[in-house]
This record gives sequence, C-alpha cells and structure tokens, in this order.
Amino acid sequence: MFTLIMKNVSGIKSMNKMTEKFNRKECIDNIAKTLGYQTLEEFPHYDTIINGFLKILEPEEIENIRDYLLAD
Repeated sequence: MFTLIMKNVSGIKSMNKMTEKFNRKECIDNIAKTLGYQTLEEFPHYDTIINGFLKILEPEEIENIRDYLLAD
C-alpha cells in the first residue's frame, strides 16, 4: 500500500519505474526509517515493503484500515 501511494502521488505509471526513480540514497534512507530498518542497500521491491509493514502492524489495525476504506 505504501509504495502504491508513493507511486500514485508521484505520478509514476509503473512499479518498476518507481523503483528505478526512488533508488536514490535519500529515498532509500527515508524508506528504511519508515519501515524501522537500520539501513537498506537499495529501494526494496514493493512486496518486501508490504511484508515488512504487515509484520509490525497489529491485526486489529488492518481491520480498522479496511473498515475505514469501506466506510461510506
């Protein structure tokens, strides 16, 4: 979800293009901080980001997010 938001906000059309454009030190450092990593060598694939995020997210929060997204 995080990378999809970043991609869409940036106006980038594909996940591969996003990885290419965001594979810079500043972006990598910010992603590492966001995901709670000490360091990252490169911009991680979006599946890696999602899996890392889901590991630290409580199941109840996922339910809250789902409910929020589906609310009228």
